[in-house]
Amino acid sequence: MLEDQIIKLEQYLKELKEKRSNVNAAHACFDIGNVLVQVNLEVFTKELKKVIPPNHDPMFFLEHLQATQDIGLSTVQQALRAQHDIFEQEKVQILLEAWNATIEPNETMLKFLENLRSEGVKMALLSNIGLEHANHLKKTIPDLFLNMIHHLSFEVGARKPSKIYFQSFLLDHPNFLGSIYADDRDENLKSGKKYSFKTFKFCLDELMLMPLSKQRKELDKLKSYILDGKYNCLPGKF
Repeated sequence: MLEDQIIKLEQYLKELKEKRSNVNAAHACFDIGNVLVQVNLEVFTKELKKVIPPNHDPMFFLEHLQATQDIGLSTVQQALRAQHDIFEQEKVQILLEAWNATIEPNETMLKFLENLRSEGVKMALLSNIGLEHANHLKKTIPDLFLNMIHHLSFEVGARKPSKIYFQSFLLDHPNFLGSIYADDRDENLKSGKKYSFKTFKFCLDELMLMPLSKQRKELDKLKSYILDGKYNCLPGKF
C-alpha cells in the first residue's frame, strides 16, 4: 500500500518536472542551521553536564533529542523529563535558555536574504528543526521568515534526508522543482538531488572565516547563480 503511494508520488513528480523543463531561476531553498544562522552547542552541553549524572554523555541526549523533536514527537522539556528526570522548573528554564542560545543570528545572511527578496526571488526554508528553536527564531529573528515558505520538520512529521520530507514539499510547491537548494550536510544534498534540486554545499562557519572581500565575492556569485540559473558553474562548497 505504502509502496504504491510512493510510486504514484514519484510518477507525479516526474510528470511535473517534465512540464517544467525551463526552471524558474528565481526560486531558492535554504537550510537554516549553519546556512542562514550559526549553531553553537557549547553553552547547552555545558549546562546539561551540570544536571545529568557524570557517566551520562550529553551528546547521546542531543542525538536522541534531535531525532524526536525534529519530527514533533517531543520537546526539549519533555526529553529532559523523560531521560533525566529533570522536573525542577528553574533547571528546566536554564536549559531551555541555553538551548535557544545555541542559535546565533547572522547579519550577513539576513542582508543577503533581504537582497534576494528585493530581486523578487521566491524562497523556502527546508529545515530539520524542533518547536522551541522555531518559536525562538520567529520571535528573535522575524526577518528570517519574512515572505518565506516554511517546510519545517516538526510540522511535517519527517526530517531530511527522507523521501517523505522532500516529496511532500514538492507536492505542495511544484514551482520549486529544479530550484537551487543550499545545505551544509552531504546526506541532505544527496537526497535533494534525487528530487530535482540543483544542490550545493554551503557552510556558514566557513564563510565567516573568509575575509570580508571574499565573503562578498562568494555571496555575489551565489546570487548570480540563483538569478541566472547558471547551475553548471556551482562550486562544490564555499
